[in-house]
Amino acid sequence: DDTCGNLVQLMAAAPEAQSSAIAPAHEPTERSAEQPLQSAHKVTIQRGSDSHFRTTVEINGTPIQMLVDSGATSIALTRKDAERIGIFTGGDSDFSASAQTAGGTIRIKPVRLERVAVGGLERRDIDAAVMDMGDGMSLLGQSYLSKIGSVSIKDDVMTLE
Repeated sequence: DDTCGNLVQLMAAAPEAQSSAIAPAHEPTERSAEQPLQSAHKVTIQRGSDSHFRTTVEINGTPIQMLVDSGATSIALTRKDAERIGIFTGGDSDFSASAQTAGGTIRIKPVRLERVAVGGLERRDIDAAVMDMGDGMSLLGQSYLSKIGSVSIKDDVMTLE
């Protein structure tokens, strides 16, 4: 089971609208390797020792640690992270769509996120999917990345603008 596999193709009907209260954003007092360095329109993320880029993403005001996956079609949330931001994951019947990952086909629940922010780069009404799988890390994919100006990597730094 490849929990960090790419979410490459959503094979689903239109996402359902999800609603959640928006909590105020909190600025960290210290920056860890997984917290983005930011200016008004630029965020930089340092590559981790495992060669992946991870960052804190605020979804509807709740901070979530995510793996940046430019090969993922959509933001892909674990059930645990979805529940933390107020998305009811329900029973098996809620996972009515499927997605192809590097580890095979998984069941998903399409959702729409009110607000997604990495540093100062906030976007609204973003398509996402809740993954019906065990442990893993949520993925920051193209449904967000394609809505910002650019994503680039130089040496060990990813820059979002």
